[in-house]
Amino acid sequence: MAEVPALRRSVGILRHLGSSLRPISAGALARTLDIPRSSLYDLLAVLEELDMVRKVDTGYVLGSGISELDAAHSRHASLQRIAQPAALETAEAAGGSVQLAVLRGWETVYLLKESAKRAPRIVTEAGIRMPAYLTATGRAILSRLERREVVAIFSSELVFAQRTGQGPTSLRELNSELAGVRSRGYSIEHGEISDGIWTVAAPIVDAAGRPIAAFGISLPTDDSGEDREREVSALAVEAAEGISVRLR
Repeated sequence: MAEVPALRRSVGILRHLGSSLRPISAGALARTLDIPRSSLYDLLAVLEELDMVRKVDTGYVLGSGISELDAAHSRHASLQRIAQPAALETAEAAGGSVQLAVLRGWETVYLLKESAKRAPRIVTEAGIRMPAYLTATGRAILSRLERREVVAIFSSELVFAQRTGQGPTSLRELNSELAGVRSRGYSIEHGEISDGIWTVAAPIVDAAGRPIAAFGISLPTDDSGEDREREVSALAVEAAEGISVRLR
């Protein structure tokens, strides 16, 4: 396991502050956590800059950044709880694997995966990150953003890397793909993440119509075709719309 002392100490500071109902002085933190004062002040300065801690008259308390992380965790937990029954039902109905994913920067992050008994193994386990421009779930979310937002997300990505030699290689190609997603109401990718696997996905939106996640269904390539695409995309759209309604 990699040793990152500064990170371990920072987490220790946050946990210790979170365990107290009162501010804790730097001296008390240094003694309790056995951190040299010079190192402690450096860590506190960075944590304060990031709004993870706040200095008050009698010491330090947790900052509002912690509340934001907690709120994000609660939203994800709520989203997973609401989506899981639909994911289980849809996985069995489609005979494949279902993923719930969100967008973080330019990456797709998978929060949930449910699979039918006969579904093939795929790489999209919970916690895995993939380039959003390659994934059906990522493109489903991106399709509901304004063009300027998509440009901002990928402004620093000069090269669109590929995993299997397929997928958009530039922002122009991605925008062309997203136009098709908007027209269809769902996204589709064929083997761009894993050879032999195709996926359809539909966006999950909030009350304002903003995308907050995507619901994807993955199947083996030999279980594909126009009729199958219509069937599976209908399942994805129906599930995503149902989850969207329950979140409002």
